[in-house]
Amino acid sequence: MKRVIDNKLEQELLDAMYKFHSLLKDGFMSQSKINMKVDIPKFTYSDLNHHKELRVALECLKNNYREYLKFLREKDYLPLLKVLYFYEDCEECIPVVLNLSLNEFLESDFYISRDELKK
Repeated sequence: MKRVIDNKLEQELLDAMYKFHSLLKDGFMSQSKINMKVDIPKFTYSDLNHHKELRVALECLKNNYREYLKFLREKDYLPLLKVLYFYEDCEECIPVVLNLSLNEFLESDFYISRDELKK
């Protein structure tokens, strides 16, 4: 699921997070270190409207990156990865963090909707 926000700066931040998420997925699939460089737009806290959502998304990415590094170091490590569950019909809702196994993570997007959970 692709999250779309009216604020251009916040959308650029989310797009950078999506890109980092896809780089993490590529790293898990290749089981090797890859370049994780992502361009992030400059911003100030006052420029943002969805503070909590962006903070939760960033915490998920930080957790997933730590799990990725452990996965590379330890051969039999099974990571517990996080994605965001989001109610599509509620614009102002804060997403909820979902824990996923590696296989579930590789099949999912960064944001998961109600329809995707039913699969």
